[in-house]
Order: sequence, then structure tokens, then C-alpha cells
Amino acid sequence: TLDTLENTVDEAISKGCNLIVSFHPIIFKGLKKINGSNYVERVIIKAIQHNIAIYATHTALDNVNRGVSAKMCEVLGLNNYQTLIPKAGNIKKLTTFVPTTHANALRSKLFQAGAGTIGNYDNCSFNFQGMGSYRGNEHSNPTVGKQGD
Repeated sequence: TLDTLENTVDEAISKGCNLIVSFHPIIFKGLKKINGSNYVERVIIKAIQHNIAIYATHTALDNVNRGVSAKMCEVLGLNNYQTLIPKAGNIKKLTTFVPTTHANALRSKLFQAGAGTIGNYDNCSFNFQGMGSYRGNEHSNPTVGKQGD
């Protein structure tokens, strides 16, 4: 369900369900008391009285290609899904420094995690070779060079 309302809990009770999966959380702000004075409190009380858990899936990663929502669809075995309202202009740049010998492995892992998607293209990257410098502190473990150099 999109929102957990009183009739949502009533339906769960009538169907013998012990879990409601909703998109929006029922509690957006902390509650000082639960006495049934508004619909949020009434929903919570009724769900507790009938041993019904409420699980909200809403996260900051909902509208992301291959994000949380896509993973949930995959776990549920859904095949025909898409972002309903894609957000435009939310491209982020990730810069990493890695020895050339590890570049392909790193790119592969980043792509598997969902990085490198721009519009209808995936596995996008820009790579160049350069000379970097660093000095590791006493807790460093450099792949190239030594601590303090």
C-alpha cells in the first residue's frame, strides 16, 4: 500500500495478515504518546492489538536506476517494472584513484553497484593515467610506496 490507513489495517485483520508493507512510513515525527487522538495513533494501536507489523519501504534511494525499489522487485520476482517519474539532472561524479592493475576490477564492482549509468547507457566511465602524490600517516597501508613517504 502507499499509505497505511485504518482501512488498510482492517483489511489486514480480515485477511489474517501479520504484516503490512507500505511505501510511506506511518510515523514521520516522534510521538510523545499514543492515545488514539489521530489516525496515525489509531492505526498504530489497532496494528499492535492485532499483532500486525508495518514495514515502510520509503528511502532516499527510491528513484535510482537499479536502486532499492528495483532490488525489491527483483526479490519479489517482478519482471515488468520501471521508474514511474525519472528524475533528470541527478548525475553524480565519482572520482577514484587506483593502480592501473586494479582499474578493471574496480570499474566492474562499481558498475555492479549501480554506478556508471547515464540515461540509456550503462558501464559509463572516464579513465586516464596520471601521476599522483600522497603521504600516508601511521595508520595507512599504501599499495605503492611506504608510510610517511
